[in-house]
Amino acid sequence: MRDESEYMVVAKKYAVEAKLAMMLELYGEQLAEKEGWRDLSGMEAIHLYVLNKHHWPLEQIRTMSTNHLRDVLTVEMQGWTLPAQHPARTALSIL
Repeated sequence: MRDESEYMVVAKKYAVEAKLAMMLELYGEQLAEKEGWRDLSGMEAIHLYVLNKHHWPLEQIRTMSTNHLRDVLTVEMQGWTLPAQHPARTALSIL
């Protein structure tokens, strides 16, 4: 069995991964709003954006990890931050 400090490292790793995935979802929500895609969730908007930009098969895009999707959107997300008063800030603070 690992000791407590090793479990803390593992927990922090997964918390960072969860926070990055949520930030991608939130970026997608803002992207959907900007593009007028009213009925799409954040990840659906991410998928549609990548489809329109790269013309990759949707099935392939849907199987991409959030890490890979963030890599694909590096240029678009550069400098992007969640607005200070966004209601998701509380949820992010627990991660």
